[in-house]
Amino acid sequence: MREVLFLALLAFPVHALVLRCIFPGYYDPLWPHHSDFYIPVELAESAHGMMDFVRRPRPVGMAFLEGVGYLGVRGSIGVTLALTLFNCAATAAAVRRFLRDPPGLGFFLGYGVYVFLVFVQPHYYVFYSHDVLSQVSYAFLLMSAWMLFKYQAMPRISYLLAGGVLALLAFFSKETYGPSFLFLATVFAAGSYARGARAALAARPALILAAALLTAFLVNRINGSRFTGGADYAGSPYQIVLAPRAFLVEWLRYAGEALNPISGGVVVLVALALAIFAGGRSVRFVLAVALPVAGAAAWLGNATLPNHHFAGYSWNGAYLMYAPILCLAPLAVLGRIPSVCFIAVMVLALCAPALNKAAYAGNQWALEQEARQRNLLNAIVATRNLSPSSPRAKILVTGINFPFSPFDHGAALGWYPVLKDIRFDVMTYTRAAGSIISASSNVRFIPRAQIALADYDVVWAFRSNGTMAAVVEAPRREPESGSDPMGARNLWIFPNLFDLASADDGVKYLRCGSELIAYEAFEQAELCLLKAVRVSAMNPYPYFYLGTIREISGDIEGARPYFERAVALDSVSAPNPAFRAAVSRIDAVSRPHN
Repeated sequence: MREVLFLALLAFPVHALVLRCIFPGYYDPLWPHHSDFYIPVELAESAHGMMDFVRRPRPVGMAFLEGVGYLGVRGSIGVTLALTLFNCAATAAAVRRFLRDPPGLGFFLGYGVYVFLVFVQPHYYVFYSHDVLSQVSYAFLLMSAWMLFKYQAMPRISYLLAGGVLALLAFFSKETYGPSFLFLATVFAAGSYARGARAALAARPALILAAALLTAFLVNRINGSRFTGGADYAGSPYQIVLAPRAFLVEWLRYAGEALNPISGGVVVLVALALAIFAGGRSVRFVLAVALPVAGAAAWLGNATLPNHHFAGYSWNGAYLMYAPILCLAPLAVLGRIPSVCFIAVMVLALCAPALNKAAYAGNQWALEQEARQRNLLNAIVATRNLSPSSPRAKILVTGINFPFSPFDHGAALGWYPVLKDIRFDVMTYTRAAGSIISASSNVRFIPRAQIALADYDVVWAFRSNGTMAAVVEAPRREPESGSDPMGARNLWIFPNLFDLASADDGVKYLRCGSELIAYEAFEQAELCLLKAVRVSAMNPYPYFYLGTIREISGDIEGARPYFERAVALDSVSAPNPAFRAAVSRIDAVSRPHN
């Protein structure tokens, strides 16, 4: 355990360096970027008995989430980060001890490059903390594998039972790594049998893992898990597709998202180097081949769910995919040519991020959500003491026109004691929102048209970037905006308008129109944009946004003159390609009807 803790500490500065210097470009990892991050705190703030978890899919994983939920949102993410460091360290320690390598320079250099490759995987940052249950499952499986390995060396029933229990805990957390460890156990059994072990003894670890995985699958199936057939119908995100071609295409898609030519080349070169210098029949070479195959097996479950594809799942193979680099340790001191080979592989691995730029850019949306959640949580922390003190007070929350917030899991707000008894109504802006939705006992989502400001004690008005625009007492009677789209009531309803008060009329009404489009308040946005046209008739942007409103509303031909006017007024030296793209889009849509 001391070795694992030491290696985990060594991994931490690599983690910080990668995040700060490569992606995302800063080190502030304890913020959520999705509503799922509020689930642990929601569970901790809700009343659950043991039987509630027993009847749920992945019961151990859900119990773990409740446990870390008592640490708050950021604390629970911190636990996931610590688990990631632990898993890297434990994987490295297991490989070293299995190969009986001394903890020398070659091992530590290989370990540094190993964790570097894990952390620069293009989807690591946006997924490692999101998929906490996979981290929990992997940690349990490492401990299970160690117990079963000890059983092979010293066949005590206690080791076998411990390995089985740990495997059950793993698969009751999540099933992701089941195929991976079952494959490794099978390879290990074949090796043990080849070295003279009795077939029954050699096969027991693999059989124990298979039994644990099957048990977890059946329990999850009984409990209605959508991941094991509970939502298996045509078109469902969790539709299970076992057709060989579709399955292979999806698996290869994950492989392409997980590896680039350099990182994949490193895996291949490690195997080749060990075949040359250790021998094609050596344990090192077998491990260098088996570990990446096991890593790729972690994508098998997701490959059966093509309607639920998410590139982040490709990161699940990283722990095992890059572990063979740990097998190279002896090459560092074996002689001149092996040492040069060792150094070349390490240097090549450090170049892997150079080919990840496009994938990193594709994850910018997640970083935008993280920034919103950071602003939102900081605003709630700063505002909570301004909340009304009366029991069962009502707060109206406006401005949440972005996808994720703690209000999606309302019980999580109970983490702040002063908010425990407050009821929140969150205004919704989408045109499809037609009814009140009770997300929890303390939070409702209410369409904009059904809101009466005078029904509330306080209004929390958030900007679209998650910052707080205003915290004000609700009016005693409903304010009127009249014909002015920037009137008093609209400032409360559309908080981004607060920042336009001091702008000149041309800018004010143009931004008013674009902001109201984001809130899907198209009629009021049109009023703003028509005022912008009157103030600045030669500005192409009001026309472009007026065309956008027509297009969104389905009036394709009505959008055309506005887009064409925007093109006509566009800058000759620096034209906006979006204007011409809009005209082309209208042409493409209307052409079949002409």
